[in-house]
Amino acid sequence: MDNLPQCFNVGGSVTKLPASTSGTYEMSFDIVDNKNRLRKITLIDFAGEILRMIYEYSVKGTESPDLDALKTLLTADNLGVRRNNRKLHFIVVEYGAQDKMYMGIKQRDMLERTLNYIEDTGTFKNNTNGIFLVVTKADKLRAENYDDCRRKVEAYMENEYHAFLGNLRRICKENGIGYGFEILPFTLGNVCFQNYCKLDTQYAEEIAKRIVDRSYPEKRWWERVLGL
Repeated sequence: MDNLPQCFNVGGSVTKLPASTSGTYEMSFDIVDNKNRLRKITLIDFAGEILRMIYEYSVKGTESPDLDALKTLLTADNLGVRRNNRKLHFIVVEYGAQDKMYMGIKQRDMLERTLNYIEDTGTFKNNTNGIFLVVTKADKLRAENYDDCRRKVEAYMENEYHAFLGNLRRICKENGIGYGFEILPFTLGNVCFQNYCKLDTQYAEEIAKRIVDRSYPEKRWWERVLGL
């Protein structure tokens, strides 16, 4: 297997895909923009089991300590110290999996129930800097370039998730999120042999640009002194 990357054309980075993860992860890092200003970012990747809990809560009203912790993290109802944390919300959708069963639930139904939970808890009401629908495995579209891929995933979402998008637009309007949401394609690149991938970093770079555009840089010393 180690010799397989040699089969790829020269000029592109080839990597072996990491194994899938489970559980909830918090990843903190710094981004330096083109003006050399520092942005401190923390990404929180929620466990897939959380989506099941949201579904159970939406359908049956079933609550759990893990779901309470999620609500506190997102809305800061119980911890005012987190109230000023600005947030970017990424909702990940797998391309072509609208009817795929995940933990016994279709992705389409799970998204609808998650949106109900977002509305019930007021997740988007405060401190929302951006909402992004990230459509993964977009390499399946065989697009000519990034712009072509983005047009195709937008058409896909409108066709397969029309009601979901309509409700999300309504929630954005009701919560004063004037810029609404953005649909972005994502892929690591061309995947072959299940585990190997010829990387295409443009899709990740576009998401990184959104994080920079919608986040705040760390204040310089003189800005702190002046209270700016």
